[in-house]
Amino acid sequence: MRAAVYCFFPPNLPDALTFENQLIITFPGHDKSVVEALFRELAGLGVDGERPNTVDLEEQWLDALADFHGCLGDMNLAVAADTNIPVNTSKKAFLKQSLNVNDEQLLDCDTHSLIRAGRRVHNRPGFPHGIGADPARKFCLGHSINFCPDQYRNSNKFVNDSLQNEAALISFGRRSQIGIKPSGNAGGMFFRINFNTKQVFTRIMDIEQANNLADQSKKEYTGAMSMVLQPETLRRLDTKFFRNQLPFDKDQYPKLKAFIDNQKVIPQSTDDYQKLIQGGKDQETWFSNPLSLHDELNKLEISSPEDQQQLLHTLKKRYTHWPDGRPLEQLFQQSWSNCYHELTYQYGKVDENIRNLIKAFGEESIQRLVEQNPHLLEGRLDSLDGLQLKGDYEIYGIDFSSCSMNGTVLQSVKFNECKFDTAVLNRVTVENVRFNACYFEGKQFSSSVLDNACFDPDTSIDGWVFESTDLLSQIIYQSCVNQQEEFNLAQWLEVMMKNHFLRGLSTPLDDLSRDILSQHMEEIIRDYPHHLIGMINELLNIKFKNIDHAIRFIRNNREFHTGEINDLRDLFFDFRTVLLKEGNYPGGKSGPLNELIAFTPDKHNDLPREAVLPLILNIINLVMFPQSENEYREFGVNVNNADDHNDDRNSMSEYGSQSTENNTTSYPVSDVLPLYNLSSYRAGLCLYHLKDYREYIDQLWEECSEEHKLAIAKHCLSQHNVAVSPQTTREFMKLLLTNNPEEKHWLDNYNANMAKHIENQQACNQLITDRFGSWLRDRTVIDTSLPSTN
Repeated sequence: MRAAVYCFFPPNLPDALTFENQLIITFPGHDKSVVEALFRELAGLGVDGERPNTVDLEEQWLDALADFHGCLGDMNLAVAADTNIPVNTSKKAFLKQSLNVNDEQLLDCDTHSLIRAGRRVHNRPGFPHGIGADPARKFCLGHSINFCPDQYRNSNKFVNDSLQNEAALISFGRRSQIGIKPSGNAGGMFFRINFNTKQVFTRIMDIEQANNLADQSKKEYTGAMSMVLQPETLRRLDTKFFRNQLPFDKDQYPKLKAFIDNQKVIPQSTDDYQKLIQGGKDQETWFSNPLSLHDELNKLEISSPEDQQQLLHTLKKRYTHWPDGRPLEQLFQQSWSNCYHELTYQYGKVDENIRNLIKAFGEESIQRLVEQNPHLLEGRLDSLDGLQLKGDYEIYGIDFSSCSMNGTVLQSVKFNECKFDTAVLNRVTVENVRFNACYFEGKQFSSSVLDNACFDPDTSIDGWVFESTDLLSQIIYQSCVNQQEEFNLAQWLEVMMKNHFLRGLSTPLDDLSRDILSQHMEEIIRDYPHHLIGMINELLNIKFKNIDHAIRFIRNNREFHTGEINDLRDLFFDFRTVLLKEGNYPGGKSGPLNELIAFTPDKHNDLPREAVLPLILNIINLVMFPQSENEYREFGVNVNNADDHNDDRNSMSEYGSQSTENNTTSYPVSDVLPLYNLSSYRAGLCLYHLKDYREYIDQLWEECSEEHKLAIAKHCLSQHNVAVSPQTTREFMKLLLTNNPEEKHWLDNYNANMAKHIENQQACNQLITDRFGSWLRDRTVIDTSLPSTN
């Protein structure tokens, strides 16, 4: 006879999982002598090829019992020390003493072993027939088909696949052995090498909780338990109970048996089982052998009635009744609570948007929601009649436009990118609801919707007004027109103010709203002046304190709602009135410009530079040199003669005393200035904001036309304006010399400016020292030399 051929398949073979850890021995031929040679070869390798006898089976059960209680090693040592007594007799004697067993029948393996899924499964003493007197009768095990969270598995398919493959719940490793490709994480080699793939995983729960599916304790992590097992399963000896399975997620632990044995729990009492349940989402129970569905399944929890009927229809093709005698219909646990938890399970198959909607309606509404919407899981809504959607939920991307909503209540919910029909929405009770980037169809909203809802149109693209915004604006306008075709301007203003005029910070006003403001601005000024300050803030992010100044601003900037601004002098007078009366300005820590125009030095403001630049210069001058007669000075862009070196007042316009008289306010400027408060405010400006403001002035000046830059330079030099930085003053002089090298007559103005810069720096440092400390002083050395034009 020719020699045998040995073929060994090592573990962790990516393309041969079914064969891993297998040794195949092949002898040529088919007669009896070949088979005998094969078994002799196995015996030579130490492999017992004989069928186990009664003594062998008894020893297997005794070993399993000792291993369950963690004393297998001690028992084997004790038996090895006494060779004169049969092995099983010695093991029984050891276990009687160690486990305090007095009844000989409790160590009779014949009554404690059963065949489950083709394997002999051992039970603890007194079982499986004594469950009625054991604490385990109050508890059971559950298994979720979504145990592998990255795999969306269908309940019907999972049950059918399990019935076709040994009719059992089996481990990832066993699936590989019988040729089933592992799913989810178990399909990756890293997972198979470093994690436990040889166990069947379940979670223990109170049997009353299992029957009362409204109890959420068993669902908060796994979702609904798809399978509930019989209490007898808890008494199997291949079971390992853990209060916390998280340590086994670490790479070094899964194969370390000593660590697992130290972590496992052996429940003996009701209190022991309750402590396991209190482990919450981290408790876990393992089985090293498959769990037989035919023998150990108690209930199937399939939430959808349609899915239940489909599975029942499939089962009836295979069974007339369940193997334990129950009608097939009794396998299904009927519970709308179970339906709710399965549909809202984080890793379930339900679309996330629908899942959030179901959560928002709540568990108490699940039956009505499902019955009224047979296509719910497909994302189609038919009816929300009589349902209440309450709570701090955000609903995304759902079409409500063709859904009946009679008697529906919407409260404190935010809808994002959803679709509605106004005729449907008007029949809904709305309270504190926000619609973000939603699309509306229809003619008009009811007064209830306008009063109790907020609209945030899509502003995702700067400078762009979406079609949905135009439609929403048209619907709001029509909602403010009564049956006599009379437009209710007051109502429209209230709605638009509440909804920020349907725009974002970088989004223009829609055409219809712009036309309404243009046509009704005088009426708004006359009849609704209290809206003007808020309107300017919403449209331009400019903050006025006084209505009179806001009115003058509108009259000086007739097209302000389109973003066209001519000047900001009225904002200056608004600021001046408060500052000179109070010696401070509200929110002063963030700087005056930030309180007036939401100034950010690293980002361009949408306001025109020709208006912002004079505002900044005037405000800095006002704070640094406060006087009750401070005028507002603007720069002209037309300089008649570059050789004319007078004070250049002809190149600027002054909003002088006459204009100041016309700007009467409710905060009259006193001749007695609050100097102490002004000094503190000035110190804060010098320390925190002056540098940023001056850099922004430089940026704006550089962006001006050459003609305008020259006019500004002449003005600032002639007026000794030190609101700009010393370096900017040098740039002004450099520009003048570059344009006309003969203009040496500007030298006196330049020297006077630099002297004033030095004087102002010293004054600011003194203020900073008095208010904040000398270590914060500005120690910059001012360069007063004449700039080179090279």
